Amino acid sequence: MLGPAWDKTIEDAQTLGQKYLICPWIDEKLRTLDGYKQTAELFNKAGEQTKKAGIQFGFHNHDYEFTPVDGQVPLDLLITQTDPKLVAFEMDVFWIRHGGQDPIAFFKKYPGRFPLLHIKDMDASRNMVDVGKGTIPWKTVIEKGKAQGVKHIFVEHDQPADPLASIRNSYRYLATLNV
Repeated sequence: MLGPAWDKTIEDAQTLGQKYLICPWIDEKLRTLDGYKQTAELFNKAGEQTKKAGIQFGFHNHDYEFTPVDGQVPLDLLITQTDPKLVAFEMDVFWIRHGGQDPIAFFKKYPGRFPLLHIKDMDASRNMVDVGKGTIPWKTVIEKGKAQGVKHIFVEHDQPADPLASIRNSYRYLATLNV
């Protein structure tokens, strides 16, 4: 991740006025206890570099970070082994729930570590659906998230049948919450 290409990424992000640079994935070969520890070190280094550029580095979770490795939950390891001043986290609520976890518990356990919230809903069959069409209690999640430091919320649906209808549906639902 670090090197000339990373330097160029930071430079481009500055040019665009980005406030965050987010790592969206950890390669499968690094999904060992030592690999996650090495990744945490790399995230700290990346965070040092982006901080100098006025940009916050962060990581976006999926569900694989909740499968214990040698008795440890990888997302817990990444959060506890990274410097809060250098590494933020973008909580993807769908993937936290898909991984069998509670987003509100993570807000409470790690206050201030999740300035970014990625929201998409999950139905009773664990399928991705438009926000408001599933089982996630969005009003509570958003209120608790904001109380614990969420600053930005992004709506997403990975493969909607009709992308514009999906975003309209999610927007309309969220507008009713008054949060």
